Amino acid sequence: MADSTNKTVYEIFQSMEQGPPAATSTATAQAWLDHHSCSFGFFMDGKFVRPENRQNLSLADSKGGVLCTTVCAEDSDISQCASSAATGYTSWSNLTCSQRSKVLLRLVSVLGLHGQCLSELCALCETTCSPSALVRLLQYYSSWAQLRDTLIPSWTPVGVVVVVSSDDCSLYSLMLKVLPALAMGKTHTSVSQIAFLF
Repeated sequence: MADSTNKTVYEIFQSMEQGPPAATSTATAQAWLDHHSCSFGFFMDGKFVRPENRQNLSLADSKGGVLCTTVCAEDSDISQCASSAATGYTSWSNLTCSQRSKVLLRLVSVLGLHGQCLSELCALCETTCSPSALVRLLQYYSSWAQLRDTLIPSWTPVGVVVVVSSDDCSLYSLMLKVLPALAMGKTHTSVSQIAFLF
């Protein structure tokens, strides 16, 4: 017979208090931002470029504090970015459909390596950007790249696609614009008032 001091399972569940919410850490994202001195330029020719004497824009975190700053693009920056994309177009458009598909799928593994940092950056700014949604998007458009010659045999890439977007464009929205062009064999250049973190 059960002792009267022992509580039943039902009584235990009725008296349970909710524990504190799980603490979310942004240490990985903060370390990445610190590594870049919380200051971003443009990413061209495989490196960050930060032109002098440019207007800066601040990106605020969810509490209103400055998370990082980024350079605003001017006409000369846009020209340099387009020139860089034109240079990349030659090698990108010469890849086979299968090779382009494999490159896009490699981005999936890179995103897997850095998904935690991306999630934390999104948490800092209270934006919605799921690494798993980006993975699905990359997988979808890599299949476009793989099947392009089968479905559209007469397709020939024409050149560079310039994507102009607002400063509040999300990474997901940007990828929706850029990935179809990359899958079809075009290079791209993205122009915005701020660098894309999300």
